[in-house]
Amino acid sequence: MKPLASLLALAVAGLILAAVAGAAGPGNGKIAFMTLRDGRAEIDVSGPDGTGAASVTGSGLNAEPAWSPDGARVAYMCGNFSLCLMNADGSGQSALTDTGSWSGRYVYDEYPSWSPDGKKLAFQSNRGDLDYGIWVINGNGTGLHRLVGNAGGDGDYSPSWSPDGTKIAFESGDIFNSYDLYVMSPDGALLGRLTRTDDDEDTPAWSPDGKKIVYVRWRRGFTNIWLMNADGTGQHALTTGETDEFSPVWSPDGTKILFSSDRGGNIDLYVTNADGSGAPTRLTSDATVEMLPTWQSVPTTPSLEPPLPASTPPVPTNDAPLVGEIFGRMSEFSAVDQALFEVRSHGNAAAQRTVYKRLAVSSQHAAATLSAERPTSAKGKRLQGIVVKAFRKLALEGRERLLAADARQRGNRTAQRKHLRAAASAAEQAGNLLDKARDLIG
Repeated sequence: MKPLASLLALAVAGLILAAVAGAAGPGNGKIAFMTLRDGRAEIDVSGPDGTGAASVTGSGLNAEPAWSPDGARVAYMCGNFSLCLMNADGSGQSALTDTGSWSGRYVYDEYPSWSPDGKKLAFQSNRGDLDYGIWVINGNGTGLHRLVGNAGGDGDYSPSWSPDGTKIAFESGDIFNSYDLYVMSPDGALLGRLTRTDDDEDTPAWSPDGKKIVYVRWRRGFTNIWLMNADGTGQHALTTGETDEFSPVWSPDGTKILFSSDRGGNIDLYVTNADGSGAPTRLTSDATVEMLPTWQSVPTTPSLEPPLPASTPPVPTNDAPLVGEIFGRMSEFSAVDQALFEVRSHGNAAAQRTVYKRLAVSSQHAAATLSAERPTSAKGKRLQGIVVKAFRKLALEGRERLLAADARQRGNRTAQRKHLRAAASAAEQAGNLLDKARDLIG
């Protein structure tokens, strides 16, 4: 997944999965996912139906979980955007990689994917020469190296290890500035290209039997879930419409696909049948943002690996808390933006006022909390000034839209047009500022 396209787990062992590759997956266990609470990312774990969710982290920057093949551990991003590990219950939290001090130089180790034997992790990172690529590391922290992948492309992202361990699917840019899906061997040799469209495709995920790949396709300004055969044939949409669906993963038994969606004006988790039958079912529905899920396998044989020992959880330092909150606030705003789109389409005056007030209040609050962060570098302080101003502009947009709604109710068309022009101007300025922020973040 390209950085900021949405946002902002390790177990050794699980040799059983290599033996059952090509057959139905193991039983379906718990779901781990990233939750945003007031701009802060934590990892929650729920039952397979989305109930009973509880947080297993608490340091303010924990995201992008991935269950180990044996279901005993989770790889995720934490601290200064490093790759981290914890036990299934949240204990033993520790960093696997080191991204540096995070004072002006921003390195991201993101989106871990386990090898099927549980011995290695592939992930995307801009470490080294700062160009995004796919990296691999052993479960004990040794053997860190970069894979060549698509050497002629514009960065490699979103690795996904095949169930038989012989391939890694990934996303890469081509010379026409679109992003397509490719396959390479575990040693980095490019094996082929799976998609070839003018749209962007990202975040591939293999089915448990290795025969299909689910992924995201960007079309007409929205993202939907697509499915294809492992050789790239048979590409077709599983979800459609003017909403954003993203980060799809398979249930371990291969019958369902779990994903994030902003349908309904908030980002929540949904599940749909892998064969395309029926409508998606919503699993979460509270006011927080739930996204980037992963589904735990329940192998018939318990893991033989000892639990990770007790440790002090890595915490973000220097500029990392600011950048982490920016990721969170942008994700929260994307949900509000979808709500704005929906109320404009439906034309319900009361619903419009509710969303306009939500935009004004949430953006003003975001500006205040971002102002309270304490970045340590000149770059971080500049970034802080830009995003605070951006969210103040978004708050102004919300207030102006409320005033326009009031003027419309009074029948004052002149005032209505004036406030709508002010709202449009504030929105444009906010967009330009957020673009500058993205360029600084990397």
